[in-house]
Amino acid sequence: MKKVFSILVLALLWPLVIRADEPKGGGYSAYEAYTSLMSTSTFAIGGVGFAGTTSGPELALREVLKQPDAVATCQKLVANATVEGQLYGLLGLKLSDDKAFTQALPKFKNSKTAIKVMSGCILGTDKVGEVAERIEKGVYK
Repeated sequence: MKKVFSILVLALLWPLVIRADEPKGGGYSAYEAYTSLMSTSTFAIGGVGFAGTTSGPELALREVLKQPDAVATCQKLVANATVEGQLYGLLGLKLSDDKAFTQALPKFKNSKTAIKVMSGCILGTDKVGEVAERIEKGVYK
């Protein structure tokens, strides 16, 4: 029973945890967006949690993509961020520069490293290579 209660509490509070890096008011500066993505610990695209809100890291990526140096910033993320942050960088390249995306993809394609992924209300783990494959197929927009 304790385990069920713990899972329920985590499911209810997780959207707050993954949005913790988001500045008040939902707005990121380009620098805040980049630094947030460098250290993110969960990959969450699309509505997450019971309210279906956009995760803080996704909002940060959207801010990065508005910048004139978006491709270079995403390449830095791919090279230097946490694994989850690297995947946000890879997604940013997919959305902004096909050539840069194609060059970065092999690093992730066969990786079996497990990461935290949130989809809807479900927090789980997934392999980096599987997330990279979904990015390649255009599942995340």
